[in-house]
Amino acid sequence: MVIETKKIKAPIAELKVLHEIYLKEALYKTKTSSTAFKAANKEMDEVEKYEGQFVDGIDKYRKKYGI
Repeated sequence: MVIETKKIKAPIAELKVLHEIYLKEALYKTKTSSTAFKAANKEMDEVEKYEGQFVDGIDKYRKKYGI
């Protein structure tokens, strides 16, 4: 991600400053452990499951009431 983000070229000085902050502070200083990464992926799987249930429920509701 760092390599791809470094390829981004901000068109104006104001954005260049913000991009540098993002690169230095968010990408270089932030360390993600594999344990935290796995836990986040597990949480995302749960979110996806409930999101699917929500969408299915909304679809059934819409069909039921002709919305």
